[in-house]
Amino acid sequence: MDPRYRFTLVISCLLIAWWLWVVVTTFLIGPTGLNWARYQQGVFAVGGAVLAGFAVVWLATQLIAWQRQRKTGFEAEPTDEFGTAFEMLNANGQSESFNMALSKFQPTLVAPPAASAQLHPLEAELLGFLQGFQHWPLDPAKPEITLYEQATARWQVMRHIPGSGPWHRVAALAKDLAVVHALEEQRTPPPWYQFGARDVVRFRRRTVPNPGMSALILSTLPAFRALQHQPEGPATQRALLTALRYAHIPQQLPLNAGPLAATLVEGLTRAEAQLGLIDITELDQLTPARKEALESGLAKAWLAALDHLTPQADLTPTTTLYRSAQPGGTPLHWVELRSLLAALGPAFDPELRTVLGLWDLPADDPRHHRSWATLGPLLQERDLIADTAYSLSAEVGTFMLSGPNQQPWGPCVLLNLTGPQCSPLQAKWQSLPTGPLAELALSPASLQRRAESQLQSIDTKLREAF
Repeated sequence: MDPRYRFTLVISCLLIAWWLWVVVTTFLIGPTGLNWARYQQGVFAVGGAVLAGFAVVWLATQLIAWQRQRKTGFEAEPTDEFGTAFEMLNANGQSESFNMALSKFQPTLVAPPAASAQLHPLEAELLGFLQGFQHWPLDPAKPEITLYEQATARWQVMRHIPGSGPWHRVAALAKDLAVVHALEEQRTPPPWYQFGARDVVRFRRRTVPNPGMSALILSTLPAFRALQHQPEGPATQRALLTALRYAHIPQQLPLNAGPLAATLVEGLTRAEAQLGLIDITELDQLTPARKEALESGLAKAWLAALDHLTPQADLTPTTTLYRSAQPGGTPLHWVELRSLLAALGPAFDPELRTVLGLWDLPADDPRHHRSWATLGPLLQERDLIADTAYSLSAEVGTFMLSGPNQQPWGPCVLLNLTGPQCSPLQAKWQSLPTGPLAELALSPASLQRRAESQLQSIDTKLREAF
């Protein structure tokens, strides 16, 4: 369900609740008998609530429809400069009316032209436009590489090619714009009882990406249209559109395309060749310098992050740090993984926090978060979290506890507070109450591994005895 329709539904529910309250307080628990003045007042109140509710819903739906249909400055022209009308074909190969309106445009928020003296306004508009398609895959069969990542990676490579200029960088950003039209975004709304859950987004290939569509989308940008008022603007426009049209087949570039189009196609071919040697999915991973910064930053941030958490003796769904008893030993401290990542994020510098993706935490399993693939092994290497609990190995450095009503709690990590650097925390938490002994919630795979390890220990003892 569209979030705006959800808002409309909430307003409608509030109006219905007010209507019921008026009916109950006016007629059911009001004065006995028929009070004509009070009856008229109730009729007007109920009628006004109904009319107001319908008016709000109608206005909201009209506003939504207007926002979807209003002009954004990105409506493509249905004819070219020679008057030839474009024809669009749907997935079934049937002709349909031409309609290309692009509304995901945020250049003034993401990359305004004044952000850099070397950034052309058309580059800024392309970066802002691509920012709205960060979750769109370049190929539905390989969703790990997005349209935004591919375009910005090619743009970065193009910036370091000798002799490249602003038009080369524009062509690098605009080469794969046809994916916006070739793919279709399909949203599956969650069940009605999961009101706050996000839609499940899938992508379906509607058609094969056509290089001509990339040129068409580029021609709708305001900065591209503004080029026609410059002395060399029309020639530049023609060169950009021609380069995008023949970027995938440079050997078929027409001889009369012009020198600028030829250099643009050559630059795109060279950038694509260099881009093939780079794993785009690894571009945001830790470099040696960043890993060294992470290790030094973690040493300073670990105790500070734990100091912001409050141990609790009750294991509830909202518990972030659980302090449980241990037979014949010091209490154990279990930290919920999502809360731990949320506490560590502000302790790192903005660049490292961006690389680790710790600005926004996922709503799903935090063990799949890209930061835990780096932080988990690092915490285990430094012996800051335990690898085993109750003779059971951790899964990806985490455990699942059995909470109230046998509901799993976690994933969580078991803190190792035996080091001398943790003595301030031990002194601070020493007087706090402890909860019952924590019980692990084992998955079938964990049960199988535990049974196999116990069988191996039994076999070892049998061999020693006999």
